[in-house]
Parts: sequence; structure tokens; C-alpha cells
Amino acid sequence: MSGRDAPGHRAEIDRRKALGLGLGLGLGMGLGIGAAALALGPGRARADEADVAPRPGALVIGSGDPDGVYYAIGQAICRFVSRDREAASAPASNAPASNATASNAAPLTCEAPATSGSIENLEGLRGGQFQFALVQSDWQREAWAGLGRFDQRGFGRLRSVLSLHREVFTLVARDATRATRLEDLRGMRVDVGAAGSGRRATLAAAMAARGRSLADFAEISQLDARARAAALARGTLDAVVDMVGHPNAGTRAAMAATEARLLPARGWWAEQLIAGPSGYARAEIPGKVYRGAPDPVPSFGLRATLVTTADIDPAVVRRLTRAIFANFDRFNRLHPALAGLDAAEMIRDGLHAPLHPGAETYYRERGWL
Repeated sequence: MSGRDAPGHRAEIDRRKALGLGLGLGLGMGLGIGAAALALGPGRARADEADVAPRPGALVIGSGDPDGVYYAIGQAICRFVSRDREAASAPASNAPASNATASNAAPLTCEAPATSGSIENLEGLRGGQFQFALVQSDWQREAWAGLGRFDQRGFGRLRSVLSLHREVFTLVARDATRATRLEDLRGMRVDVGAAGSGRRATLAAAMAARGRSLADFAEISQLDARARAAALARGTLDAVVDMVGHPNAGTRAAMAATEARLLPARGWWAEQLIAGPSGYARAEIPGKVYRGAPDPVPSFGLRATLVTTADIDPAVVRRLTRAIFANFDRFNRLHPALAGLDAAEMIRDGLHAPLHPGAETYYRERGWL
């Protein structure tokens, strides 16, 4: 029995996926940056279970892994929305009714359940399970254009709200593997993320660019940050692939768990991805952030984005957008990866689907468009 099939391993995966939507954010519940995962508790349901239908006036945001930046962002947005007091000045809307349609004066509650990431979030958004979603910009583009895994079911009603931090393709390998590049991980045990995660999909795209696939790895897993750090330390895992903003707690844990190194992700295959239409750009993991990595490590990356659909009331989208920018300084302090956010870039970079009219209205009010 392999490590990933062991009962304890599977139980840990199932436990970390478990959550509920009753976060009580409408009551002003605080969020500690390092304590995002503590919001999870026993008896909570996954985002895809039957009891997650949003309450009238509730917004549900597809976020990400409880240990990741997407989850913390989702919780923060919900907290900002619940505290927003500018309801009366929101413009009226003639949009069709939806689960996220509310009068200008009506209070909004907000919930941000944990998910596996971008792909699950887009599918949940299209299915009406979510009203907003955090997704990588490359998968936003593919969904909007009906490309790749979305080629048989394009998402023409997808709309952009804003973009966020830069995410960098990140490879961590145990020193014992002697790996120095992605190609060297062939035949090894690699944590690649859940099937609905953006990191797994990005890795698949990188492997395809090299004429390879995930089948080239001896074993793949989808561990949470703590479990994969422990597996690296035990020697039951050789490498971790991630798509994250830096500094990142999961990367720090992986690098600290054992003698490990950050692998560069450059070469002809990376240049092919960068030259393509998906919006990848050259990027680097900063030096002197992680143990054993004094120098910047070259890679490629993209933007995290917040999206919605054309069905959501423009007044609601405007209120959520305003709540974020009204708390912009707090938002920047939420995580080091968000510290350099710039409003001019957030309303432009990485947005492939058209801006939602509600977001556009707010940006015009601010004189940004």
C-alpha cells in the first residue's frame, strides 16, 4: 500500500476538504491571517454537498485550499461585505433576479467555502453554486473562450471583477532526488494538487508543452500543506508543485521540512507557454525568503482573478467591489503576496472576460476608466 492510499493519508485529505458555509460573517466575525484554517470545524460540509444552497441575499465565493491565499482572500472579502454600510447609495439595477439579487438597502451575507481551486470554482460558478469565484487568469481565459478543457462548453456569461496578486509556478524537490529541473521529476512521487485545482491543471499544461503527462510521475498525490511537508520529511514524497504568490506558508513548510531546493521552471517549454495566448509571463520566486534559497529562482506566472457571471445584479457586484477598495489598506496587509497590489493593474491585467457592469460602474465612479 503506497503512502497516498494509506487510510491515515486519505482521512487527512477528507478532513481538510470538509467545511461548512455557516461562517457567521454577517455578524462581523474577525479573521486572523494565520488562522484562516481554524475557521474549519467538525461536522462541516463540502462546498459541493446538497445543503449549501445560499440563503436569500447571500453571496457565495468559491475560494481555495484552507491553507492557501485564495481561502484567506475569500474570507476577507466576505468580512468587508458584511461590514459595508454604503448600501443606500448603490445604483438601482434592472438585472434579472438571481440568488445574489438584493435591494440597494438590503444587507448582504457572504460565505467563502474552501474548494480545490480554479477549475472547481469555475464549474461551481457556471452551475450557480457560487456567485463569485477566485480563479487563475489562464483558466479564466480558457473558460471565457471555450478552449482546452472548456472547449465543449464555453462560459460566455463569465464576467471579470478584478485581478489580484501574481502567482508563480513553484517546484520544491528534496535534495536527495538530485533534481535540478522539472524534467528530472519523471518517475518520482510528486504532489500535484486536486483534480479541480489550478496548480494541477497548470502542471498538466507544462507537461503537455514538453510532450509529457502526469502519467510520467511514479505517483501523484493531493496533500494539504502540512501533510505534504510531513511526507517530504519522511521521504515518502519527492517533490511538490504549486501555483502560488510568494511568500507562501506552504512553500516555507516544504522547504523547512527537510533538505530541499526550489527548481527553476525555464527552458524552451516554458518559453512556449509564455509565448502562447494564456497570459503567462516570466516571473521569479524571490531570494532570501525560504531556507536554502538565497537567490531568486526563475519561473513563469500569471494573475489570480475574481470573477462572476452576467446574471448577478450589477448593484451587488458594485457593492462587493466597493467593499474591497474601501478596505484596500487592510486588504494589502492580508498576506505578503498582496502587499504590492495596484488599483490600475487590478482593473486591467489578467482579465480576459469582459468587466461586469457593476464593477465597471464603480471604476468609472472612481475615475479609473
